[in-house]
Amino acid sequence: MLKVRSPGNIYWCDFRTPEGKRIRKSLHTTDYAEAKALETKLRYGDKEANKQTPVGTITLSEAFAHALRVRDQWRSAKRLDSIELIYKSMEDHFGAKRTLSKITDEVLLDYAERLRRRGKSASTINKRLSLVSVLFDEAIKWKRYKGEKPTMVRYKVRNARRRLITPAEEARAISLCIQSSPFEKAMADLIVILADTGMRQSEALGIQPRNVDVDNRAVLIVDTKNGDDRIVPLTTRSLEILKRRKVAPVFRPLSPSVIIHTWARIRIKMGLEHDKEFVLHAFRHTYGSTLANAGTDAFRLQKVMGHRSIQSAQRYIKVSPSALKGLSSIIEARTSKYEEEVCAHSESKETTNK
Repeated sequence: MLKVRSPGNIYWCDFRTPEGKRIRKSLHTTDYAEAKALETKLRYGDKEANKQTPVGTITLSEAFAHALRVRDQWRSAKRLDSIELIYKSMEDHFGAKRTLSKITDEVLLDYAERLRRRGKSASTINKRLSLVSVLFDEAIKWKRYKGEKPTMVRYKVRNARRRLITPAEEARAISLCIQSSPFEKAMADLIVILADTGMRQSEALGIQPRNVDVDNRAVLIVDTKNGDDRIVPLTTRSLEILKRRKVAPVFRPLSPSVIIHTWARIRIKMGLEHDKEFVLHAFRHTYGSTLANAGTDAFRLQKVMGHRSIQSAQRYIKVSPSALKGLSSIIEARTSKYEEEVCAHSESKETTNK
């Protein structure tokens, strides 16, 4: 049998082997699934342990805790807020004690359909299912789960975000932040930074005072989505905000969960709670579209916005009908030049023949 002993809540085993030998020792772990596997190994030996270990005994919460320890991208991440929020929503649905063996194809399909009926976007549904996939992958990789990984459904995501935030909407959103609250005062400043720099929310939350270059009116963004640091130019008002905010990181005490709740309240106050594209990320799209419409090429957009590929930056470039009209004149000029050269050559030939 397994017992938990203090200090440290370490698991101990106490049993007799099939041969009658008593085994009583510490298993040096606080994880039940790991302790159970070690006990089975001691009780039956390596070969028999594989037969005796129950399939899928690891629970959802144990699988998440295990993935946090072993997954490279998570271990090296400075912030795991977004991942923890996604997991919390999954845990609320499945329950922390649900074993992986109970999460089947049908269960996941039902989960995805429930999310869709609740109005969740395809991107949100895919993120939650991807986290489930990661938990299975890591549990199987580290032999913590011996069952099969369920089929992961995927929903088609419409990548083209069309919603632009107008200056009036931006000003209104800022004005609705309660200045007496340190959280909402920080939220007002965050909105300005997102609008004027096109940063991702996670990048803005990671800004440190030491990364603000006042002389060159720029800020260094580290630990970006694509893994590369980048420099982002600052407007006058965004520079003043970053100079004023001396805490580290500069948007403390904001967190992703606080931002979600505050932005939801702002949307309701503005009467835009049903506008699914009126999200903070729309400030990034507005920033990119504004630069593109002003003639910024895709290469500079890629650099300033931190896109891994040029294709991602190109989606901001929308060509107007008036701009297209000018293209025909370029072709006409080329054709006219050729016709003039042909005509001149013919006249020269006729003169020579005479």
